[in-house]
Amino acid sequence: MNSGEGKGRLDSTASLQSLPNEVILQQLLPYLPAKDVVALSRVNKQLNTLATDETLWYRLIIRDYTFPPSLLASPAENSGWSKRVYAGLSSPEVNVWGSTDNGRLGVDLAAIEGNVRRNLRHVNSPLKVTFPSLPADDLTDLKPPRIVNIEAGGYSFTARDADGGVWVWGQLDGSSPAFYARTWENRHAQATRPTRLPLPCKVESICTSRTHLLCLDSDNLIWEMRAWGLAYHHTASVLTAPANSGSSGTIKHIIQLAASWNHSACLTSKGDIFFWSPFTAAYSQSLTPEDQLTPSAFSSLDGSGRQDQRWGKVGEVVSDLPPIPLRPRRDLTEFDDPPKGSEEPYAKLKALEIEWQQWEKMTDLKRREELEIVTKIASAIDSIVALKANGEVWYHKLKSDGRHGRTWLFMPHLSGPTIIHISAQYLSITSYCRTTINHIRFDPAFEHEPQLLIPKEIRGLVGKRIIQVVSGDHHEVALTEGGEVWSWGGADHGQMGNGTTLRSIQEPQRAIFPGDEKDGPKTFAFCVAAGGYHTGVLVLGDASRSDEPASVATDPPADTTTSQSEFSQERPPRPVPNPWDDSPSFASHRSAGGSGIRPTVMGSGSGLGQTGRPIFRVGFAGRGSAIGEVASRNWQTRQQADQAEETAEDEARNHDMDEAADH
Repeated sequence: MNSGEGKGRLDSTASLQSLPNEVILQQLLPYLPAKDVVALSRVNKQLNTLATDETLWYRLIIRDYTFPPSLLASPAENSGWSKRVYAGLSSPEVNVWGSTDNGRLGVDLAAIEGNVRRNLRHVNSPLKVTFPSLPADDLTDLKPPRIVNIEAGGYSFTARDADGGVWVWGQLDGSSPAFYARTWENRHAQATRPTRLPLPCKVESICTSRTHLLCLDSDNLIWEMRAWGLAYHHTASVLTAPANSGSSGTIKHIIQLAASWNHSACLTSKGDIFFWSPFTAAYSQSLTPEDQLTPSAFSSLDGSGRQDQRWGKVGEVVSDLPPIPLRPRRDLTEFDDPPKGSEEPYAKLKALEIEWQQWEKMTDLKRREELEIVTKIASAIDSIVALKANGEVWYHKLKSDGRHGRTWLFMPHLSGPTIIHISAQYLSITSYCRTTINHIRFDPAFEHEPQLLIPKEIRGLVGKRIIQVVSGDHHEVALTEGGEVWSWGGADHGQMGNGTTLRSIQEPQRAIFPGDEKDGPKTFAFCVAAGGYHTGVLVLGDASRSDEPASVATDPPADTTTSQSEFSQERPPRPVPNPWDDSPSFASHRSAGGSGIRPTVMGSGSGLGQTGRPIFRVGFAGRGSAIGEVASRNWQTRQQADQAEETAEDEARNHDMDEAADH
């Protein structure tokens, strides 16, 4: 054979192990089914290290369950958090506590059993919420929805399941009694049990304010509801334009939603922030006329139409915020002679400025420019908070008429090169990473001198490895990497969830879940929500707490996405079929792989109802480093010290994932 005859042929001695770790971790494993990733982890130590990488499993959660990466700070390397949560997402449970007003807990209080503590108008220990079962594709197997995200409004809860369904309970607007609401088109309508909204789309992200709801669907369209019976999707060009002209479409344009009492906002993949007020006359005038709304394809079970939904569009009501400037640099000598009484804040500001200057010395100019992009937003009352990739936190005051203020304010005490996440609600703003938490409550009139807003130290959370912080009106809730839930602040409505505390506390108290008082595995929470006077938590189900292998669905949920073209002016949104309808149109829809839903009748406890490559960000510890480099370092470390305890844990988790593959 000629020497050149074999050129271009695949080397028969090539193997998976001959590929660079970065290629395997970034270009191969994220596109395999979870069961195949588990199988590869058993081949040898190299592949085991790569196939159990924390960032990989975090991406698989986002891919298979459309879990919003904006919810949590990314877990630490080798924590095992992501793989554990993935395995437990087959049977998650919703727990709630706090005020019982407005039906916001979604349970029949008269039927509460077990060791659940309640008193008059509140429940102060975790209470499991029961969801109606859903029909499988063949309509013969009924299963409860797999809830993967929960949000709390002022008087309600909203949850999203793994199939893109949205569930609500309580009152969207509880400022008026529910008995005046005859239909769901009234914003005061109440759902006493979890009820699925008949939206004509698959939802990938939800966001609640005090009295309205935002949803981001699989076509990257924003839906907004001021009443559960009226859903409008935004048509403003800045909200629907593609991220990059001529791109493959794998990058989403809108990557995050935010909402507060009187405004809504969103963040694009380019770092632009848009906002609008859904309660102005201009907004109402831009909506589809009432007589042109598209009705849902079914009526409520009792024929009253009380829980029907109609769909329409929102016009051009969006404004953009001005670009965020560069961080103001200060000479260290400015802090040497502080005004009388300002010694402490000046000392802290000087320490922060030193930290920033040290970071700038260690980071080249190009990288610093790349990290100027906004990666996360949050909404407090009449204000928007933004986090840059470099850890800077900025505040922008909005006007009461929906206009934006004059400028952005840099929040020095909330900022730092290690900060990777923010949250806000009402009068609270929190910035944090796994080892640091900065929390402030501010005056509604605040719009200058941010250097005076000094976070109060929360000693009870030191060393807790915080990955999520949320706020109600007067209480705060923190979630740790170890699945613990801690609360502090107002507690007169049972917001602490520990069964005892009913007065305001400054130091965090841990929520106690049923069964945690016994020996053995404790409840593991992976998502928290707070609003008004109530708290909600998603926990891994009983299967993940027992010695028995968990049953996990390792393949993504069935795709029931509605294409964006169906929302064009020529063709209204596709009606959601009724699975109990024997009509030919429904039969053809079922044969094409569609699914149908049916709402719960208000006041009853029964009802039946119906994933782009994900965008995610690595925490500061990963900025500027390739994921594969981290994995290689981990591999070398584990070769030097292969601890028996870690090996045993991996084997146990793989056993669980084996059950997933067989499920």
